[in-house]
Amino acid sequence: KQKLAKKFSSLATLSRAPAQEISEQVGISLKLAKTSITSARTILKQIPITAMDLLEEYKKKRKLTTGSQNLDEILAGGISTGSITEIIGEYASGKSQLTFQLCVNAQLPYELGGLEGSVYFIDTEGTFSAKRVFEIAYAKSQENPDLIIPEKILENIHIGRAYNAEHQMNLIQESDNFIVEKKIKLIIIDSIAAHFRTEYIGKDSLAARAQALMRHAAILYRFADSYDLVVITTNQVLASVDKYIGGQGTEPALGFAWGHRPQTRIFLRKQKGNARIARIIDSPELPESEAVFYISNNGIEDKYSLDEDL
Repeated sequence: KQKLAKKFSSLATLSRAPAQEISEQVGISLKLAKTSITSARTILKQIPITAMDLLEEYKKKRKLTTGSQNLDEILAGGISTGSITEIIGEYASGKSQLTFQLCVNAQLPYELGGLEGSVYFIDTEGTFSAKRVFEIAYAKSQENPDLIIPEKILENIHIGRAYNAEHQMNLIQESDNFIVEKKIKLIIIDSIAAHFRTEYIGKDSLAARAQALMRHAAILYRFADSYDLVVITTNQVLASVDKYIGGQGTEPALGFAWGHRPQTRIFLRKQKGNARIARIIDSPELPESEAVFYISNNGIEDKYSLDEDL
C-alpha cells in the first residue's frame, strides 16, 4: 500500500493506470496490480455515465489560449485540458515556436486564457530555447507587468532532456508525484517521433514500436484526464505517395500506431514571411477548419509583422 501511495497520488489515478505500468513501477505481480485497480474502482464506485454527464464534463474543461484569436476560434476557445493535442508540420513550420508560446500562456491567470500552472517540457532533440521563451515572456509582461515576470516564467518551466525512446517514456512514466508537487498543467513533448523513428527501424520492429507508443500514449492520456492538464506533442511529416495533408504529399510520422492517439491534430503550413496556416485535420469535437497566424519576435500573433522570419 505504501509503495502504491508513493507512485500514484490518488485513487482516480490508480484506477485509470494500465496494470502493466503499475506492476513495473511498484514492483508487484501483474495479478496484484489488476486487483489494486479493481479495488480502486470499487472504492470510487465507478458506474456507467450518461452522454449528458459527458457533456457537462466537457463544459468544465479549461481552454489554453494559443496567443492567436484566429487559432483559438477554430479550437473553440483554445486547446482543451484533459486530452492530447498534436501539432504537426515540416521543418520551420512553427511547431516549436507555438510550444514556446504555450509555455508562457499556461502560466497566465484563467481570465487571460491561462491555466495558472507550471510546465513540463520533454525535449527530445535539444531544440528548447530559454532565450526565445524569455523574449516571448518579456513581450507578454509589457502587456501585464503586474502579473507576468519573465524570470518567474522560466523558473516554472521544467525541462526533461530525453536521449532515447526508453528515456523519453521513463521521464513521463515516473512523473505522477512531480506533476502534483510542481502543479504541472501543461506537458509538452517536442518531438514525439524523433527517437522512435531512429531506434525502431525496419518492418520487424513495427510491432514493438506500436506497443511502446500505445503505452506511452496511455500514460499521457491518463495524466491529461486525471490531472485535467493539457498534453501537447509535436510531430514531423514524411513524404507520401498517396497521402495528402494540407495540400501536400506528406503524412505525419509514426503512422497508424500513433495517429489515432491524439484527440486533436493540428497541421501547420509555412506561408510567405512569418505567416502560418493552422488546419485542424482530426478531432472528435471540432470541424476541419483553418486559421492564419503570425510568428513575430513577440511570439504568436494575429497581425502581420515586419520582424525577421522565425
